Amino acid sequence: LVFGDGSQTRDYVYVRDVASAVYLAATAAIPAAGRVDDRAFNVGTGRPTTVLELAAILQREADGAVEMEFAPRRLGEQQDSSVDAGKAEKVLGWKPEVSLERGLAESFGWFADRISRTEV
Repeated sequence: LVFGDGSQTRDYVYVRDVASAVYLAATAAIPAAGRVDDRAFNVGTGRPTTVLELAAILQREADGAVEMEFAPRRLGEQQDSSVDAGKAEKVLGWKPEVSLERGLAESFGWFADRISRTEV
């Protein structure tokens, strides 16, 4: 379901990359916090992707079996969102490794496999 015209952007990051960042942050020798944000890190790709681009990738993965449905824009929804993960790279040595396309392909394959196992 696409809310609004689908032009809103988000910074989609693969869960394995997020887990890697959390692990590095939890195990890194980071000095005690002097300010509130000293030990906080943004985790993302820095690549804004529109909801329509995301939907198109999902359609490709589903061989066109997924239809886009549109609904009115949600009140108060942020139009654009992406992060700068430069601090995580500098302090933790972390960078995202899985592209949006590869992450969606892996996720789609995982779900398709689970569904096929439950079908009788």
